[in-house]
Amino acid sequence: MAKKEVSIAGGKITVIVQDKYDVYEKDVPSNADPDINWLGNFGISEKATGKKLDGKVPKYVIQTPDVDGKKLYYWSGTEKKEVPGQQTFTKKGKKFRKGELDLGDPAVGWDR
Repeated sequence: MAKKEVSIAGGKITVIVQDKYDVYEKDVPSNADPDINWLGNFGISEKATGKKLDGKVPKYVIQTPDVDGKKLYYWSGTEKKEVPGQQTFTKKGKKFRKGELDLGDPAVGWDR
């Protein structure tokens, strides 16, 4: 299935989803853990219907410029959790971190 890259949070986060989905920006929840430097928050919706998806969605990839010595987290709605499958890679001479998520509404950030 074809995929597309959507840049959000002023280019701090790239979300790679199946092309049947759209990505939209949201505010970081006010109850998100203050020990995390939140980069941004986003939601996923069905492209055909505009329906906003909650809970589990098909796995997708997030990418962000790498921060050495830090771990990437997401907000589950009630707690911070480490982004699974984190890997660093280099693209056009810059280091990035990527991981996989399957949540329709995560804030993403680095530990402080």
